Amino acid sequence: MMPYILHHNTYYSQGMIRKARKKCSSNTTVPRGCQPTFKKLDLRDSHYDVSLEPIHKFAGAYCNFGGLNNLSPERIGHLANELSELIYPGGKVVLVVMGRFCLFETLYYLWKCNFKRAFRRLKRSQNSGTAARVAPNTKKQTVYFYSPGFMEKTFTDTSQFRVMRKRAIGLTLPPSLWSRSSSKKMHPSLLSFLSRVDSMLSGYWPFFYFGDHFLIEFERL
Repeated sequence: MMPYILHHNTYYSQGMIRKARKKCSSNTTVPRGCQPTFKKLDLRDSHYDVSLEPIHKFAGAYCNFGGLNNLSPERIGHLANELSELIYPGGKVVLVVMGRFCLFETLYYLWKCNFKRAFRRLKRSQNSGTAARVAPNTKKQTVYFYSPGFMEKTFTDTSQFRVMRKRAIGLTLPPSLWSRSSSKKMHPSLLSFLSRVDSMLSGYWPFFYFGDHFLIEFERL
């Protein structure tokens, strides 16, 4: 019999949590006592509490596609310290973050002569947020664009984490803000070629600095 791992999921939207609970409750392959738990959590709140009752530690943590880009540098540092207390030694923390420079995005908007958008991620320092849409047809919100170096320094400064790997996500492929219709205009052979180039280069310096997002994995010491 395969062992089951307790998944504790957090999100700031109560509506998304309801949808996730409904989806999981209909999954009959997971034993009742092993169903994922869900909790409304906004990391921008200085009084957030990610713990469970009874309090215990976790084997790892994962934040997907820009979930941390709404946090100021100070809040990122606070989160790093919190995770150092919540993760077992040997556990992994995997973060996917929007970077400060997206090669594909910059080249595309330079070609369109839209210089403002071409360098929108670089126009402010990492300590200053900028008003941006993180998805099409959504309201603008304060977004901070971070580099892999910043995330590495913030987590390793706790003396509780070491970096295991870094890689770009969307290095030579269309950025996530592109509509599907825009991507479909590219020839399939070109997309296939760009995908192969992405796979070959995205894990190496300096290319992991140039993706739409970057993945950085830490190990708890």
